[in-house]
Amino acid sequence: AILYVFTGKAEYLEEAKRVYRRAFALNEQASGQLSCNEFLSGRDPRQGYESCVSADMMWSLGYFIEADGFTDAADRMERIAYNVVPGAITKDYRRHQYLSAVNQVACTPFSQSSHFNYGEATWRQYRPSHFPQCCTGNILRALPAFIQRMWLKDAKTGAPVAMLLGPSEVKGEYRGVRYTITEETGYPFADEIRFRVTVSAPVEMPV
Repeated sequence: AILYVFTGKAEYLEEAKRVYRRAFALNEQASGQLSCNEFLSGRDPRQGYESCVSADMMWSLGYFIEADGFTDAADRMERIAYNVVPGAITKDYRRHQYLSAVNQVACTPFSQSSHFNYGEATWRQYRPSHFPQCCTGNILRALPAFIQRMWLKDAKTGAPVAMLLGPSEVKGEYRGVRYTITEETGYPFADEIRFRVTVSAPVEMPV
């Protein structure tokens, strides 16, 4: 996907999407993330995923979006941002899990049921750091990667695009007219979304 962004060669994007679809078809979890406890582990919900992969996955999906506005990648970014990241970290961002999984209700040696280091209790506990340091640093990049692509510009028209849904505000200029768009919503907990648009002069924007 990155090669396509820089070269425009369609075969790069076609191959990337082929691998993308196959990976998710064989390994997707209910949260929208791939099973990835150091390696892909199928659709078994007990396998879970490394928390740091949520950041890496959103960076990767972001390039699919930049390539051609791939809405399937945008949907998956939302699912990961609103399911995987909050489940793997405490509200104050002081503790996180190394391995996380859907529907995990206990942090005991028996709740660490992934193939990778089965029974290692600490890896599914919420701790300030873990023996592998990858998650400790990467988990902090997850939501910035999401926010960075909430609002994009259409490559042909330059008009603003609400690519990823959530409460937000964007400011910019379109055809010489300055604008501010505020997205008011309780999404993903509510389906109603309102866009409040303020412009410096009358202008027609594509919807």
